[in-house]
Amino acid sequence: MIFVDTSAFVARFIEKDQFHSIAMQYWTEIRDQDLRVYTSNYVLSETINLMVQWTPYEFALQVAELLYQSEVLEILRPDESIEIGAIDFLKMHAVRKIGFIDCVSFRLMQENDLSSAFTFDRHFEIAGFEMVPPSP
Repeated sequence: MIFVDTSAFVARFIEKDQFHSIAMQYWTEIRDQDLRVYTSNYVLSETINLMVQWTPYEFALQVAELLYQSEVLEILRPDESIEIGAIDFLKMHAVRKIGFIDCVSFRLMQENDLSSAFTFDRHFEIAGFEMVPPSP
């Protein structure tokens, strides 16, 4: 079981991303190992917003449809208690200024017993989660 963060989606869909080739290899591993894959509606919103900003609009729309129609991806939707719990993470990591969406992801991961995140964002490691694939 693995949680997928925005940085992994961006690296997957944007060929010029510095982690694109690593991301593509790891997406293949996920498929080959038949891993259960989780993300959140917050992460998808962030991903789609970045796609709209950085890619042609039609491509961003295709990415949105692909993600929301995926039969592999389980989308976690935080309730108010998760959001309030995320504020505790904000307080704990105030010095590092870790963003709210990451903090919601941390709480969702805790709540769903997910210890690994497919991400290129070191904030997950700082919060005590395993980053996969290991950072270069």
